[in-house]
Formats: sequence, C-alpha cells, structure tokens
Amino acid sequence: MSVTVIHANLFSQDISSHKWQDRVLIIFAEEEGGHLLKKQMEMLQSDEEGLEDRKLVIYSVNGSAYRKGIQSDQWISGSDTFRKFIDAGDKFKVILIGLDGGIKIRQNEVLTLDKLFSTIDAMPMRRNELRVRNQ
Repeated sequence: MSVTVIHANLFSQDISSHKWQDRVLIIFAEEEGGHLLKKQMEMLQSDEEGLEDRKLVIYSVNGSAYRKGIQSDQWISGSDTFRKFIDAGDKFKVILIGLDGGIKIRQNEVLTLDKLFSTIDAMPMRRNELRVRNQ
C-alpha cells in the first residue's frame, strides 16, 4: 500500500464545515501511538454502515499530516487545524465532535464502537433522527 502526501489549503482542513451536517471523529497518533491508531481504524472499519448511519466523518491525524476517511491512505500535509484538540504530550487521542460542534468524547485510549455508538445514540439530535426515520 503506497502513501501519498499532498498539500492542501487551509479551507480544506477546516472541520467547522461539518457543523450541523456531520459528527466528526478525530483520531490523533504520534509515531509512538501508531499501533493504537491501527487498532482504532480496524475497529471502525468493522461497522462502516453504523458510522455512515450516524453521520460520522473520520480524520486520522499525525504530527505533520492528516487523512479523511477510514479507507484513505492519502495523507495531506498540515495538521494545525487539529492541534487545538490535542494536549501537549499526547501520543494518542480520540475526540468525538457532535453536530453542534461541541466535544462529546475526549480520551487517550481506543474508543470502542459500543461507547461511540451509545454516546451518539443518546444525543438529542440523534434521537430525533431516529424518531423521524421511524415515523
């Protein structure tokens, strides 16, 4: 599998464009946390339908680049947009951002699908989505 790094302008990095449209999951891993990133991505890939149903957009971030999606191997230069979510010294971090732009989960360990889905499914906007769908 080849890895391609491309340059992108700041606009394409702006995750605020997801507000009110998508939930965003940011997975940050420095080199030392690479094995956790791999484990997290494998877990997410095991239920792509569940991710799509919950309007989740996934960003993987390392120290100098990011990629969008769980299947992408295309890294984009620059990760400054995501730095505001990462604390100094973090080797691995998972952050869930809701439709309203608020942080719903912030943890330094692999996030289970059960915790991810149950957190989202308990959100008022998600409950409303389900209620409208089932009418």
